[in-house]
Amino acid sequence: MKWASCNLGASKPSEVGDFYAWGETTPKKNGFNLENYKFYTGRTFRHPYTPNPNYFVPIFSKYNLYPEDDVCTDNKTTLDPEDDAAHVKLGGRWRIPTRKEWSELWKNCTYTEEILDGQRGFVFKSSKNGNTIFLPIDKAYGDWETYYMSSSLYTTDNFQFVEKHEYVWCMPIIHGDYDMGEIREPRFFDFTIRPVCD
Repeated sequence: MKWASCNLGASKPSEVGDFYAWGETTPKKNGFNLENYKFYTGRTFRHPYTPNPNYFVPIFSKYNLYPEDDVCTDNKTTLDPEDDAAHVKLGGRWRIPTRKEWSELWKNCTYTEEILDGQRGFVFKSSKNGNTIFLPIDKAYGDWETYYMSSSLYTTDNFQFVEKHEYVWCMPIIHGDYDMGEIREPRFFDFTIRPVCD
């Protein structure tokens, strides 16, 4: 498996490239809009483990883990090729990295914040073979931060967190943050994609 030299939609390593909601294959900037999200059904159900009677959870038409919704539940936790923007745009064996692959990257690399072609970002250097990649940071929402998409849905065995399928695993790249790790973010947010190839 190899990492692409630049982000999806970029022509060189220092460019941030395009932004996508999880599972969508058309670029989106400043998404953050559940109503326009590809898989949102427009339906919700009340969260069963909270005393708040006004806490409703959205129902999605795909990648849905809720046993409470027999119509949409498919138990898919990884993007299918037709919903993987990297695969759709680049073809072949290109795809979005999994949660595990992002985790392996930051655990097996040293990383330093640097500027390339005037663009702020982090250089990741493999402790195994010395290879490097540059992950640029977008100045979005007033801060230097970019969230790199994984193909993995956020999952947990604790059904008190029944809203779990609202979230996906991603890799945050944030200016000044040298304690990196994976986090979960809502799937309808806009993410940057760094493709990988098998």
